[in-house]
Amino acid sequence: MAIFNRIGSFARSVSDKTGDKLEISKLKAQIRSNQDDIEELKLKLGDYIWTKFDSGVIMDEKATEICMAIRQSELDSAACRQEIDAIKAAQESARYQADMEAEARAEMRTQSAELFNEVRTFAASSNRPISICPLCGAPVSNDSRFCGDCGTRLY
Repeated sequence: MAIFNRIGSFARSVSDKTGDKLEISKLKAQIRSNQDDIEELKLKLGDYIWTKFDSGVIMDEKATEICMAIRQSELDSAACRQEIDAIKAAQESARYQADMEAEARAEMRTQSAELFNEVRTFAASSNRPISICPLCGAPVSNDSRFCGDCGTRLY
């Protein structure tokens, strides 16, 4: 019978410990919930004080100091946003400039190709062999030593 008493005593002990652990867990959960509520209320209090300060209400020295630090951070953030906008504008300007230069190069290639085709057509219709000046692209006869348009020496 002593063994049953010991088993019963052990079971009650385990049950008591389990109940205590459950109760401690519930209390810890309540503490966490209370801490969350406190943080939310602190945020609301901060918003309330900031609204008062922002509307011109005179605050005590510490509250004013904190609010002025917030105001300075806002100004610093605005300055950073302006720098970001300036960087983005510069990037956009550089992209635009690069696009314009690329278009100009493409137009020059097109004009060069058209001029080359004109010279080739002219050369084919003439009896004299004709070349193109390497500097200005003007047609020159093969026996010329200098370009008639720009004066470049031909080899």
